[in-house]
Amino acid sequence: MSSTPVSSFHTSRRKPLAACVAAVFSLALPNLVHAAVDWQVTNCKDDGSVGTFRWAAANANGVNGDTINLKTITDFSNCYTDATTPTGTVADVILVGSRVSLATGGVTINGPGPADLAIGGVNGNFRIISSPGSLTVNDLQVKYAEPNKSVANYYGACIYALGDVTLKNVTLAHCYLSNTGSAKGGAVSSFEGKVTMTDVNISRSKVTSSSGNAFGGAVYSYGDMTMTGSRVSPGYISSTSKGVLGAYVTAGTGKASGGALHAHAGTATVYLNNSSVYSAQAYVGGTGTGAALGGGTWGGGAVDLTDSTISGAKAKTVSTTSVAYGGSVYSAGTVDLMSAFTVESSAASAFVSRGGVVFSKGLTTANYSYIATGQADYGGGVYSRGGINSAYSFFFLNYGSFFGGAVDVAEGNSYLRGATVVSNSSPGCCGGLDLHGGSTSQATVTQSTIAYNGGAGAGLYSKSFTTNLFNNTIIYNSNSTGNTIGGSQAAGVTVVQANTGSTLNIVSNLLSGNIYGSTKNDLVVGA
Repeated sequence: MSSTPVSSFHTSRRKPLAACVAAVFSLALPNLVHAAVDWQVTNCKDDGSVGTFRWAAANANGVNGDTINLKTITDFSNCYTDATTPTGTVADVILVGSRVSLATGGVTINGPGPADLAIGGVNGNFRIISSPGSLTVNDLQVKYAEPNKSVANYYGACIYALGDVTLKNVTLAHCYLSNTGSAKGGAVSSFEGKVTMTDVNISRSKVTSSSGNAFGGAVYSYGDMTMTGSRVSPGYISSTSKGVLGAYVTAGTGKASGGALHAHAGTATVYLNNSSVYSAQAYVGGTGTGAALGGGTWGGGAVDLTDSTISGAKAKTVSTTSVAYGGSVYSAGTVDLMSAFTVESSAASAFVSRGGVVFSKGLTTANYSYIATGQADYGGGVYSRGGINSAYSFFFLNYGSFFGGAVDVAEGNSYLRGATVVSNSSPGCCGGLDLHGGSTSQATVTQSTIAYNGGAGAGLYSKSFTTNLFNNTIIYNSNSTGNTIGGSQAAGVTVVQANTGSTLNIVSNLLSGNIYGSTKNDLVVGA
């Protein structure tokens, strides 16, 4: 007699029975969902005890949507009172003696307002707040961080997150990051995410590297960076001492890029909406031989300024072998300026500099914008390798020591409508517009005023396959230097054939008072 059938019978019955039991229990025990917890900070101690900021950071779970509440402090006995600061009066400061690390990403920190409470570092050779994921901070001030490291890469002096960073009504001050390797993001840094800032004020923020790259004196993001209603500036230490803002390299071959803002990825865009950046710089000094790119901002994919200002920015190198591009703006893709105000910027190098205000590898679009007092070797105002498309913008007092006082288009099509190009200069060539374009390019200038510019080809120089000049006023441009272009004595308009079959179309223009030396010289068409 065999037991095989019995064993077979029992096996076949147990499998479906076990499955049924498991199914019943799975229905009876639904997934447990933990409610979000508001971790309330009640005092200013830094010992990790219950009620401290450090205790809340160690316990808050961003997966559940937890928040840290800094509006609930009732015991102020351990708070430091910082009555007079460059960023305004702050009633109370929670002083931390080491980095405050959040246990999880996804946490939101809510403060009572940046004028009421700050998180500050004490002898701060450390980052103040760190998140292993995303991070949101509202209504708070974070300041006094000075990490000085010797690692391959270090990110963020005041705030760091692995993922996205979102800030609203936040002030960040005195965020200085130094590293022998690469230093990225003085005030804020996102390792692999985007940074979004609304009503944020950043002052006295810088990154310095002695052998690597220095990216984002104030903010570094891997992905997109968006600033709305925000301000970045050097700030003031006292009534007679100005703070600093920038990305600095002191030795080695590393680059300094994005003196204030740096969005790193090849598709990343820097968006500035109703925001301002003042007196930032990307600087390679000492024995450094790397490039300085984007004194104000650097975008890996694009830079987009709307109703925003970048003023007093600078990209500078001292090496005779390194370049400086984009005093205010550097974009590895496109640049889009809408009602933007960019002034007093420069790109300076002992070797070569391009784009005193704007440097773009792609198309530069400038509508209803003001580009003034920029300086560089090529393109004192704008240098573009992808062409320019501009409507009703103002180019004033820019200086290109070699080519293009106001605009130098090295490649691509040019279209300017309603432009005002006044009092720009270049002792080399093309004090106003230098539209080289290329052998198949088109340059169209319409309804524009080009006046009082200086240099060979003082008003407009075009070396494009097709040049169209319609309804322009081109007056009082002067080639007082006596320089010539291709043997032509040019002052008002110079058109040089870019390729066999090149054409020039001039309709309803006023050309008058343009002078070469002491001779009237309105239009020269060269070979």
